[in-house]
Formats: sequence, C-alpha cells, structure tokens
Amino acid sequence: MNNGAVLEQIKKQNKIIIAGHTNPDGDAIGACFAFAHALKNIGKKSKILLEAFSSTYEFLPTPVEVVHQLDPEEKIDLFIALDCGDEQRLNSYVPYLKNATSTINIDHHTSNTMYGDYNIVSEEVSSTCELLYDLFEEWQIPITSSIALCLYTGIVYDTGSFQHTSTTPKTHWIASHLLKHKIDSSFVSHQLFHRRSYEKTKLLGTTLARASLYYHDQVSLSFASWAETKSLGTGDTEGIVQFLAEIDDVSVAVFLYELYPNEVKVSLRSRDDVNVAAVASQFGGGGHIKAAGCTIFAPVEEAKRLVLEALEDFF
Repeated sequence: MNNGAVLEQIKKQNKIIIAGHTNPDGDAIGACFAFAHALKNIGKKSKILLEAFSSTYEFLPTPVEVVHQLDPEEKIDLFIALDCGDEQRLNSYVPYLKNATSTINIDHHTSNTMYGDYNIVSEEVSSTCELLYDLFEEWQIPITSSIALCLYTGIVYDTGSFQHTSTTPKTHWIASHLLKHKIDSSFVSHQLFHRRSYEKTKLLGTTLARASLYYHDQVSLSFASWAETKSLGTGDTEGIVQFLAEIDDVSVAVFLYELYPNEVKVSLRSRDDVNVAAVASQFGGGGHIKAAGCTIFAPVEEAKRLVLEALEDFF
C-alpha cells in the first residue's frame, strides 16, 4: 500500500468519521484521538465514533466531537477504522462502514482481513498508536503535545507498560521521543493500570474468587455474568484477564464477560506457545498470538464449555 495515496485520499474528503473497535481499549481510544488531532492540524474536520468507554481515559485531550451513534441517513465520505482487525469488530458501526464512499483500515492485528478500500496493516508494531507515529512522520504531520499523549497512552496500554513480547527496541525509541513532550509517564501508568472504582474492585474480587484451573492447572478461567455487572453497577472488566494470567504456572488465561444475556465477550491471554488468536478465530474473533478475543452468542456456562473444548488440543 502506498501510504502517500492514503493521505491524498484523506485530503480529498470532507465528511470524515474515525472509529475504533467495540468495547474500545487504550490503543483504540488513543489512536482515534491522535488521528483526529492530526487531521485537525492539517485543516480536515472529522468526528470520532466510539462506544462509551471508561472514565480512565478522561485525561486525554479531546480534539473533536465524540459520538456513540450517527444518523443513519448521514452521508459519510470517508470512514477510517483504527485498531480493528475485521468488520465485525465494529459491531453496530458496520452499516456506517458499508455506506461510506471510501474506507481506510489502519491496524496491527495478525488476523486483520484487509476489509478497507485502503489498508495500512503491520504486524511488526506493538500497537496501532505505534503505527500512527510512523505514518505521521512519513506524512510530515507534526507530533504535537496532544498527539504525543494520545499515542503514548495507546502504546503503554497495548504493551502492558512495555512488558508484552510485542515491545521492540523501536517501541522504546518512539516512546522516548513522545516523552520529550513532557508527558507524565507515572500518571499515565497509574490511570491505565493502578486505578479502579469501588464497583470495579468488587467485581474484580468476585471474579477472582471464582477462578478455576483446568488442564493440569495450565489454564485459568473466570467469568462475570450480566446480572452481576448490573447489581454491582459496573460493566468495566478491562484488565481482569491479566490477573488470571499472573497465576503461577498458568499458560493461558480466559475471562468471559456476559455483555447481555446469551452474548459473552471472551478475552484470552497466553504466556507460552499457545496461539490464542487461533482459538478466538474458531468463534469469529481474532487478535494476536498472545492476546486475542471473540464473542460467543450463548449462555455463559455454554461459552465456557466451548472455549475449554477449543483449548483441549493445546494440552
């Protein structure tokens, strides 16, 4: 893909929508905000389309209007999907993608299906935010302090604060350049990994108390039901799977979150050679070898059985 042609396409369009995947995380949010800042700086108007996200990210500078839905009749010249491995990860935003005159897909997931009219996809980077840094440099779009904070946040989130194997020397080099914009790295780390509401703390306790081990204690698994999240007053489950992954001798961690009755979001993490993206793909999901996810439309107990069955071949 000629990245310069992508920039020319952006410059031609007027009605631009920037969207991230369902249940947006730090990389998706940081990427959408950074891209909107970048477009604004070259004189292009845009709108960010994201599902409601955690107050964790309220410190990020908002460049343009952020909406959760669009008017179905709204004309879209250009739909830009960021950090989204396939169309279905856009969830209810798929019709907007389909109705757009032109589409751009920018992502770093191994399982990306190249669904855009223009696709910029690299599996070699740690995050979509790292990929955007390279693009902005290539496009000669200045990295402002606002863009730097958004990109740094996405990189820190998707690398697990530079702990995941996707972290490379280049990742650290980019982070060091972003930090020159006087980013408070301790504050960002605290916001992403060391801050949670009382309600989420109770949910975390509930899910960890019911954690179980399978396949000779190599797989840890827990879940949160729809009823529990409603009674506790929070659906913020971000990061819970990491606690399951930190159990001694565990190779694969599985966390199931019932978004609605009979709709279960599955998060998978691997510390060894198990390709959890291959497991997620069996249910229409995807991601990375060591971090992946999918959605299973079944009761949570049935979803649990299906995922454990899919993992059986690895143990």
